[in-house]
Amino acid sequence: MNQSTISCIVVEDDPLPRADIVGHIHRTPILRLEGVFKDAMSAFNHIGQGKGIQLVFSDILMPGISGMELLKSLASPPLFIFVTASHEYAVESFEYNVADYLVKPYDYPRFLKAVDKARLQLGKAGIQETKSFITVKSGYSNLIVKHDDIFFIKADRVYVEIETLNKTHIVQESLTNMLEKLPPDRFMRVHRSYIVNLDYVEKLTPREIIMQGSIGNIPLGSSFKEAVFQKLGIG
Repeated sequence: MNQSTISCIVVEDDPLPRADIVGHIHRTPILRLEGVFKDAMSAFNHIGQGKGIQLVFSDILMPGISGMELLKSLASPPLFIFVTASHEYAVESFEYNVADYLVKPYDYPRFLKAVDKARLQLGKAGIQETKSFITVKSGYSNLIVKHDDIFFIKADRVYVEIETLNKTHIVQESLTNMLEKLPPDRFMRVHRSYIVNLDYVEKLTPREIIMQGSIGNIPLGSSFKEAVFQKLGIG
């Protein structure tokens, strides 16, 4: 990574586990603690202020908004490490490409292993952001697609459809992984099944994104609407 430390926050309603995470963070030189929150909504507001948070340590089961709902509500979320007493959400969490899933109780070496996974993942994302294209597997070949050529990306079961200027590429990849490969200032998740290139957005309605030309309309997910409007400067 270019940065010497990783900026992080803690989201945990229970004071004892919260103190454990904070203690581990202070013990880990690579981590820089930027905030501690007792509920997910406070964390959501903090992340939305654009403070450059890179990593979130979050419980899942909390009053009001859960940690999982917090992750899903963010259009361009930081990397998450879930810290929870339940195994129940492990499979779903990894579908959203979390760095790790810590089950309480855990020790400091296990915590450090999770941090190292996050460090590696953030490092890869940083490398991708310097490029003007993405590389994806297409059969036995590596497909190079320029950012400028991408209109939108649509999830279709275990595949994604990359809609470009010239054709539609169908590749076996998750939408979350695709989002990580793309620059967040130009691409945004606007629906559970769609990522759009903001450069080609022409109009917005409460339920749809109208793209330029004859690209077609993209549904706007209710949980993504506020972030999309904010990103595009619409009150």
